[in-house]
Amino acid sequence: TYTTALLEIERSSYIKEIQALQRNSPGLLVYNPQILFCDSKLCHLWSKSQWLYHDDHHISLYSSILIMQGIQDQIRLADIIKH
Repeated sequence: TYTTALLEIERSSYIKEIQALQRNSPGLLVYNPQILFCDSKLCHLWSKSQWLYHDDHHISLYSSILIMQGIQDQIRLADIIKH
């Protein structure tokens, strides 16, 4: 288990770069899957009796499916807002 605070510290330079890209490209959609892995305090290894990671550095098939669904939902929402 990993703390959400530590993850946010480790990702801070990455997040700043993504935010700069968004400022320079207002139509850019960015999906952050952190909500799938972390709550307000901890990042978890499993959810709903499914492993979220295949090993130390790779997500599981289950996580891949959750991320794909999240990206699809974000694209649908962006299309609804545009029209």
